[in-house]
Amino acid sequence: DHRDLHKAIRMQRQLCIRDRNILIKAGMNQASLAELFHISSGRAYYMVKNAKEHSIETIKSHLEELNTLDYQIKTGKIDGNIGLELYFLR
Repeated sequence: DHRDLHKAIRMQRQLCIRDRNILIKAGMNQASLAELFHISSGRAYYMVKNAKEHSIETIKSHLEELNTLDYQIKTGKIDGNIGLELYFLR
């Protein structure tokens, strides 16, 4: 369903921004992130790990791609499933 796809794209975009901003600006540790987001410490570990592995420029680039994809899906220029698969293949 396209609505679920749009929701997944929006959630991923929001998580990328939140994860990075919280880690950089607040200097939060794994336990603090787990508590804040109500997630397991394992998931928080990967949030910290991923944030350290990706630069702000990379995250901004992915956000721009996801915004473009979101627009293309909503305007019917690309099928949601195909667009998302193409994004993940890059």
